Amino acid sequence: MRPMRALLFSVWLLSAHAAIAVAQVPDAKRPFDRLVVGARATGALDRGDFHESWEPGFGVELDVATPFYAGDLFLLTRVSGNGARDGVDVPDLTTIAIVAGWSASRRIAGPVHVGVNAGLGITEWLFDVDERESVRLEMELCTELGARVSLPVADAWDIVAAATWQATSTYHRIDITYLSLGLARTFGAPDWIGSVLE
Repeated sequence: MRPMRALLFSVWLLSAHAAIAVAQVPDAKRPFDRLVVGARATGALDRGDFHESWEPGFGVELDVATPFYAGDLFLLTRVSGNGARDGVDVPDLTTIAIVAGWSASRRIAGPVHVGVNAGLGITEWLFDVDERESVRLEMELCTELGARVSLPVADAWDIVAAATWQATSTYHRIDITYLSLGLARTFGAPDWIGSVLE
């Protein structure tokens, strides 16, 4: 196991204990009664097989979460660019991941919260070529495990730092670890959202 993946897995495993504890305590908020919208800058850390061909670039993550009976449900979109390495005969590549999943968090020290998440989704690979669409676009199933730390900084605002391990199921599985930093804003959800989701 690569060192970064081992570190991420250790943080996720330790945080999972907090998630189990929080799942056993009724949430003071009702399911679907609020929306947490986040935006973060993100970058890939891995230097694995994938990065033998592409330089990891920077990107952005956007997500929205709402309380569930234990933890939260979330939907995340991540867009990141990857430039072809010099001397490697591959086109530049943009990856778009759309992931849905579950997360849980717990306060560990003062206002600081630590959380874990797991998700399932798709990764779209957009190759910078002028050939037919079947070559230019590829879509694959992906799974993700993540850990995050959040700190309130103002009314309804949090700073969020996250680490996410993503595995994409191609012929050779592609593992990428992302580090992200940004802000999240909590909004009260309209009653109709709860009615639709319930």
